Amino acid sequence: FYSAATIELMIIQFHGHHSPYYAGMILLAVVALGFFPAGMRFHLFLAGTIYAVYLLPLLVMGDIHDPRTFFTQNYFLLLILAASVVIKHFNLAHLRDKVGLHYDMLQQAENLESTVAERTEQLVRASDEWRVTFDSTEDMMMLVEKDGTIVKANKAMAAFADTDVKELIGGSCYDVCTGNTIPGDRHPLKLMLASGKREAGEFYSARRDRWFLVSAEPLRSGHSREEGAVFIMRDISGIKILEQGLLEAKEEWEETFNIIEEGISIHDEHLNVLQANAATRRLLDLGNAPLEGRKCHELFHGTSGPISGCPGAEARRTGKAAVVDFYEPRLNRYFEVTALSLIH
Repeated sequence: FYSAATIELMIIQFHGHHSPYYAGMILLAVVALGFFPAGMRFHLFLAGTIYAVYLLPLLVMGDIHDPRTFFTQNYFLLLILAASVVIKHFNLAHLRDKVGLHYDMLQQAENLESTVAERTEQLVRASDEWRVTFDSTEDMMMLVEKDGTIVKANKAMAAFADTDVKELIGGSCYDVCTGNTIPGDRHPLKLMLASGKREAGEFYSARRDRWFLVSAEPLRSGHSREEGAVFIMRDISGIKILEQGLLEAKEEWEETFNIIEEGISIHDEHLNVLQANAATRRLLDLGNAPLEGRKCHELFHGTSGPISGCPGAEARRTGKAAVVDFYEPRLNRYFEVTALSLIH
């Protein structure tokens, strides 16, 4: 500040804004902003102070008889100050980067040994956890190479093969799946190698009298090349028994459905026939002609739309059972029709 004030006094004393001492203000700005070690806030304050010390006295005195020269010198001084501040900013940023990089390198060197030890411990723990999970799962699992050579196997797979885990290692997964468990041409590993994706299938083991879901999932390297497969067998006998029970229940229901002497048909919300029993077919004298997908009013009344008082439309509208008696001239019969809504 004192240096700027001294130079400003000399400028005022010698011709004002025409004074050659104007160059001293520029030199002061370059030296102060370029070589004085401080932060950016201080340098911004310093640049503003230098410019204020130069400009304000000249404005207060009001002796500006050459505006062009005055504004040119102000522009040049502001340009020097701005350039010095920008250069200082980049120098400080570069210095911070160098110091930060050096600090980071020291920190990395200090933490490298502990990091390696920690990562090693994590890998060992993850390996132990994976092994415990691998051996405790009820699914039978193997890691195999592309030719079927067993690399790893869990305890469930060894129990299925009636042997020890160590005896399985190095053997062939095709040998494990003997006893008509998996036909050779449908083996998931062969299918996976051909397709390059997960393959699975359901197979029956006559030796075990059990059903199994068998799958082969590709194991790929970092270059997406297939290195082998995860081979999994899951006992699904309980599911197959349940499926068989559902199939038998469905067959019993359909048999009962067709034994009933009254005509019964099931429609969707648009009055399309989804299913009809044998009595309905006899009533309409359609034989084996398909009923599914056709409109009920087309089949029963021969109309393009629902008849007046259609019980199906009424039941769908109210959500309650609708009972209607009517005479159908096409069939020359009287009917009592009950419609129950299955949509709420």
